[in-house]
Amino acid sequence: MSQDDSQGWRAPDSARPSEPAVDSPWAVPGGTPPPSPTSPTPPRHDPGYGYGASAPGGPPPGYPPGGFAAPGYSTPHQRPPEPRPGIIALRPIGMSEIFNGAFGYIRRNPRATLGLSVIVMAAASAVESYGAAVFLDETVTLVQDAFVDPTVLDQDPETMSAGGTWSTVAGLVITLFSSMILTGLLTLVVSRAALGNTTSLGAAWRGARGRLPAVVGVTVLVTLTVLALTAAWVGFIALMTGLLGNVTGVMVSVPVIIALVAVTAWIYIRFALAVPAVVLERLGPLAAMRRSWRLMRGSWWRCFGIILLASVIIYALQQLLTIPFTVGAGVVSWVGQGAAWTLPASTGVLFLGTLLLVALSYPFLTGVNALLYLDLRMRREGLDLHLQTMHRSEEPLDENALLPVPAPTAGASAGTGPAAGSAAPGATE
Repeated sequence: MSQDDSQGWRAPDSARPSEPAVDSPWAVPGGTPPPSPTSPTPPRHDPGYGYGASAPGGPPPGYPPGGFAAPGYSTPHQRPPEPRPGIIALRPIGMSEIFNGAFGYIRRNPRATLGLSVIVMAAASAVESYGAAVFLDETVTLVQDAFVDPTVLDQDPETMSAGGTWSTVAGLVITLFSSMILTGLLTLVVSRAALGNTTSLGAAWRGARGRLPAVVGVTVLVTLTVLALTAAWVGFIALMTGLLGNVTGVMVSVPVIIALVAVTAWIYIRFALAVPAVVLERLGPLAAMRRSWRLMRGSWWRCFGIILLASVIIYALQQLLTIPFTVGAGVVSWVGQGAAWTLPASTGVLFLGTLLLVALSYPFLTGVNALLYLDLRMRREGLDLHLQTMHRSEEPLDENALLPVPAPTAGASAGTGPAAGSAAPGATE
């Protein structure tokens, strides 16, 4: 055997040479020799996570976090966020966003929202507070007299004095009228805040004053409709109790009353968006009622739930604010009974509580109503696409952007959603 053969051949149990396996004459030409038992195992690569040693769930090395697209490109699973110039994003919004927006526009425009509420409702609150103070003072007097002579409680109770009665009635009428004016003004403020604009007191008045007569008209029509339905079921109760007696009449009336109350609530919610339609679309009272009726189609339960929850929130706030101020006015009447300053002081305490309550409740309820109107137009008419187009083209976004846009013709190109812009108010659905 030659020397080369003796160096190239080894017994099966002998150790391998220290030279690389490729120098061995037994290596297959062009093949890859098996790794040495002492050589480290190269790191394995999991093809499920891209190239390189990346952690599960993370992007491969060299790629941006959050996706596998190169810089400047978007992935098929991502979409650019909707623009948010104001208190809401320009897309259909949910209940929490509506409530946040209703509080947000108050924070963004405190002078316009709280200032308008105080200015418009101050006179109504003063008259109403005076009537309440007179009634409270007479009640405190009756209680104090009962401690001295308990027999006064057995006598016929005296009615409220003429001044207190007329003050209460006048306060209710002025409050109703003032709330109509305030709702119209605040609707314009919240619509501008949704588009990213702030509004001053003067700008709110100049922008909405031309629509206030129509706001009063549509509010009166809706109120009369609800009152007529309410009078119908109250009259039905009176008729049944008169014919069948109190207990039997009420029991017979219950199913009918439930049905009439449900119809009253259904009609009230269907007309709930009439005021925003008057202010933002510049419609007349009857046209605004028809507009609200159409927008509510198919969304009654959702709108009913949102409006009901907003009303419950305000009711809870009313109780929290009313109780301490009423107790405070009662203490003033009790301590200063017979003094000249008692009635003005108790009136002032009630006035402050009423004004604080009005300043917080009316802006919130108006904001919920106006944002609900915008949400339904985005869902039904593609108003969000229209506003997004204007925002990206840097066109001014103001209340004029919310005016109805004529529906596209048959030859117009279709968009990704509903028609970009709302249909004409008078168009049938």
